[in-house]
Formats: sequence, structure tokens, C-alpha cells
Amino acid sequence: MYTAMLLICHMNAMQGCMVVTDDWGPYKTKEECMARVEVMIGNVQEITPFMIVSGTRCTTKAGEAT
Repeated sequence: MYTAMLLICHMNAMQGCMVVTDDWGPYKTKEECMARVEVMIGNVQEITPFMIVSGTRCTTKAGEAT
């Protein structure tokens, strides 16, 4: 199972980064997770235009079969 995550940073602050973790998942496939990441990116750009997405990730829990 995959969980969608974003690293978002304030465009004017060096230390203004945070990790955003999706609470709709987890997702059975990496493809489903990546589709959710795309939706989350659009939401960040719409809701907080002063934040930029610096990275994305679909993670699994350690020891969990994928």
C-alpha cells in the first residue's frame, strides 16, 4: 500500500519547507498513488500560491509487502 507525500516550500523563505501527507489513502498501486500526487499538487497551487512543490513521493510502510 502506498501513501502520497509532497515536500512543499515557501518560495521566499529558505527554512519554510514542510511535508504534506495524504490522508485519503493508502493506495493499492503506485500508479494510483501518483495520480493522487498530481491532484495534491494542483490543490497546493490553488490554495497556497506562495508555496512551491519541491518533491513528491509514494511511500510504503517498512516491512509491508507491495
